[in-house]
Amino acid sequence: MIDVSTILRTAYFNKLNGAITLNSVTVPIYDKVIATATEPYIQIGDFTDVENSTKNSYSHEVTQTLVIKTKYLGDTGGKKDSDSIANQITVLVRTRTPMSIGTTAHIITTTLDNTNSFEQQVEGGVLVIRVLRFRHIISETGLDR
Repeated sequence: MIDVSTILRTAYFNKLNGAITLNSVTVPIYDKVIATATEPYIQIGDFTDVENSTKNSYSHEVTQTLVIKTKYLGDTGGKKDSDSIANQITVLVRTRTPMSIGTTAHIITTTLDNTNSFEQQVEGGVLVIRVLRFRHIISETGLDR
């Protein structure tokens, strides 16, 4: 049985890095948001893992959260930007061909578990936070551990 958190986070980063844009500008993705980051950006968030093994196979039911942050000034914005980013992410992650996570495990299924958004008043405007949570069934390769 292996810990799949790092390989899944790495797969998300590799799949999304440089692939998401807003108004023709690439939206950065972070595992840990840097101090100088400005909106919009995507953060790889919380991870859960529940063992789903049998005597014949090791598998995991995992969730991975992605947090999208956009900001607008005063009354001149809304959720459209975060919705656009969320749609691009979903198209890339929720495909018939699962993301590659290396040779020690592979993704069997990917579903959008849930999504929500909320706004927060911040200095200089309104922060829109959109959260996507994907659920994966991951099977390990080989039982000789």
